[in-house]
Amino acid sequence: MRTAAGQGWRLVVGVGLMIVGIGSAFLAGCDGDLFSTECACTADFRIITVTVVDSTGAPVPGLEVTVRRARDGVVLESAELGGLQAGVYAVVDDNSTLRLRPSGEVVRFVASNGTDEVASDFVVGTDGCRCHVRLYSGPATLVFPE
Repeated sequence: MRTAAGQGWRLVVGVGLMIVGIGSAFLAGCDGDLFSTECACTADFRIITVTVVDSTGAPVPGLEVTVRRARDGVVLESAELGGLQAGVYAVVDDNSTLRLRPSGEVVRFVASNGTDEVASDFVVGTDGCRCHVRLYSGPATLVFPE
């Protein structure tokens, strides 16, 4: 039978490990020395977007989007953010900084309505400290087929 003191010790150890794990994951976002003062991430949350329009230039809302890293097919999830204008879709956001190379890499954006789709490649990466995503190349607008 466990004693109350024994259960309390286990709780303290569990919390201590959780805090260390969170601290390690947070610090791992910087390149080089973990204690370097060269990396200081801002609280900004950046999103690389693309606008999908029809042949008349009207925005096309309500599409299902998938973004895959070209080198291995891993799906990059973006935050579910409200407030984007109709027809504007996230390609990648700061949730993907640890999944992208700072030097840049190709991701494939696909938007579909279940019948038709539009797709394009983007080259995205991060800043040197892996704080924020960067767009190296890719279209600002895609035309959805009719």
